[in-house]
Amino acid sequence: MPLQPCDVAERSSGGGKVSYIEGYRAFEIANDIFGPTDWSTSTKTFQVVIDKQTPDKKYSVGGFAIMNIMLKNGVSHSDVGWGSNIGKTRADAYDTAIKGVSIL
Repeated sequence: MPLQPCDVAERSSGGGKVSYIEGYRAFEIANDIFGPTDWSTSTKTFQVVIDKQTPDKKYSVGGFAIMNIMLKNGVSHSDVGWGSNIGKTRADAYDTAIKGVSIL
C-alpha cells in the first residue's frame, strides 16, 4: 500500500523542509493494513545523545530509539529512528525530538 501525498506532512527544520507521517496517521495506516487488534509496537531503547545549550541560549537535543512492531502472528521488525530539535526551552527541544524519534 503506497503512501498517498495526503499521508505525508511537512514542517520547517534547520532552514529546510522535513517530510514525515504524523503519528495518528501511522496508526490509521497500520490499522487499515493489519487490523486494529492484530499488531502492537514497543520502544526497545531510547537514548539521548545530545543535550546542550547553544551559544544563543537555546537548547539542542537529539536522541535515537529502537522501535519494534509485532504482528499478531509473531512476525516482527525493529528499526532505528533519530529525532532532534533546537528549542527556546529544554522542554520544547525534548518534546519535538522525542516525537520525531518514536511516533508509535
